[in-house]
Amino acid sequence: SIGKNILRIRTEILKMNLTQFAAKAHISRQNIDRIEKGERCMNADTLSRLCYFHNISSDTILYGIRFDDIRLDKDNKREIAACLDKAKKLLNL
Repeated sequence: SIGKNILRIRTEILKMNLTQFAAKAHISRQNIDRIEKGERCMNADTLSRLCYFHNISSDTILYGIRFDDIRLDKDNKREIAACLDKAKKLLNL
């Protein structure tokens, strides 16, 4: 769930307590607490603030996607390889 994703990001990745996490994004502590517990749905403004102030992608918040969590099949590997090739060309590597 989105709430569990936010909790994981806050505690495991950012190593922040609830008060720090909420304050940095200018969101009430109670709002974040309710979202993490699944008692409240997150609106677009809250998502935008979390992404901006914590430098987190919306995919990570919404889907819990982390590179080491992705299970790669042949199609994914080809797609990732193509993206990496494009990035290398853009960066002149």
